[in-house]
Amino acid sequence: MYAIGSLAHGGFAPAVSDVDVAVLVDRCDESVPPIISATVKSSRKQLGPGLADRLSIFYGDWQSFGAPPEAARLGAIDRLDLMEHGLLLQGIDRRAHDAVRPTRDQLVTETVAFLRYWETQRRDPDELIAASARVLTKNVLFPVRFLYTHATGRAGANQDAVNWYRDQGGPHAVLAQAALDWRSGHVEPGAVRVLLERHLEGLYAECRQASGT
Repeated sequence: MYAIGSLAHGGFAPAVSDVDVAVLVDRCDESVPPIISATVKSSRKQLGPGLADRLSIFYGDWQSFGAPPEAARLGAIDRLDLMEHGLLLQGIDRRAHDAVRPTRDQLVTETVAFLRYWETQRRDPDELIAASARVLTKNVLFPVRFLYTHATGRAGANQDAVNWYRDQGGPHAVLAQAALDWRSGHVEPGAVRVLLERHLEGLYAECRQASGT
């Protein structure tokens, strides 16, 4: 069992961050997803509202690490994050012998699929402001991470992606940087609306251009 995501590579924000855990089982088949689902529900019930509401468990096995079966939930970005940053919580660390690094094509294909999904979830500025800081910042920072992964073949933290985008002269860097600040939970609606109206659509347009969609 490993901690991954911002718990492992830094940038964890208690107000908005997910609690990401990767579990490598003996064999990942159709019996595993119901067990994981029950574990998540039990954890949320026992721990109550808060971080438990944001618990997300990824799972697979070492034998199929490079090409997980349909029963698994261990995408290319999650596998790369586990390999580069995962913190072992329990068990024996087998990364050095059994982990297979995802290819750049696998990472890009996955991020393009995520982009299509996020485009269906898009909300206008007023909806984002009315939503939680978590929803707001995810809608802004996902496209920045997409551009970072698409260009570099790496799965970086939010801060890594924003730094890269700013250093590349990204035209919407002011919005990306602001979204990092909003992760603290402090959101001033007027200033947020101005930045969203000026930059959010352009940021997603950059992603569509990069992906050829």
